[in-house]
Amino acid sequence: MAETIRSCVNEFGAKPEHMHLAIGPSIGPCCYEVDEQVINPLRSRYPAWPGVLQETREGKGFLDLKQLIYHQIRAGGVPDSQIGRVDHCTHCRDDLFYSYRREGQVNGSMYSGIILPAA
Repeated sequence: MAETIRSCVNEFGAKPEHMHLAIGPSIGPCCYEVDEQVINPLRSRYPAWPGVLQETREGKGFLDLKQLIYHQIRAGGVPDSQIGRVDHCTHCRDDLFYSYRREGQVNGSMYSGIILPAA
């Protein structure tokens, strides 16, 4: 996310303090178990990893993807008051969302976008 914010600054002259971002629905830390393929790079590249990963046993843990994204947005300079969140877990809420992890196959799509104001 910090790189995306930098790109918006460099390419479009955007200012992080004027950005409004929303973290949409995703799998929650209650259901997003990851292994060493995710944990090892996270530890080496993200100093605040203990705040987003709850280790459960050797080589496994539950990742809080929304919190990780939130920290990256804040590191990019966007004020906390301009960051929204949808805290539903897409895996738990089968009445609202598709989930590849829950269903084991692609069964739908969710979209996101960036809106730039007219100059």
